[in-house]
Amino acid sequence: MLSRSDIVTSLISDYEDGKISLEKALSSINENTNQPIDQNDLNNYWRSESLEDFVAKLTYESITDWQNIDDQKALELIEETKLHWDNISVRERNCEALEKRYAKTSGYLISIIVQTKEDILSNLKKDSAIYL
Repeated sequence: MLSRSDIVTSLISDYEDGKISLEKALSSINENTNQPIDQNDLNNYWRSESLEDFVAKLTYESITDWQNIDDQKALELIEETKLHWDNISVRERNCEALEKRYAKTSGYLISIIVQTKEDILSNLKKDSAIYL
């Protein structure tokens, strides 16, 4: 059985080779990914990343029990993210879960990842919401 990443890679290749239409490609890709893409994403991903990175970003397995992440698990995920920074699947999965758990905006963790893991956890715990 083919993995989701193999299926999406094949769909993108078929689209780029003119074997399937844009509509068919987008529909099928979006059925097999974590986040929907549009025509612009599909036609221009190569300008900033490889096909493998693009597919990895779209098909990583999310952490579904992010609400149950405690301090120890958060430190483990931060450490794993730092150790495997070049692995987009690990980076996206862990950042998404931690940002959800600590109610931070998407991209927050990437902006502070150079800090120590304890400092990162401390920053994640800070209430930075704006209350009106």
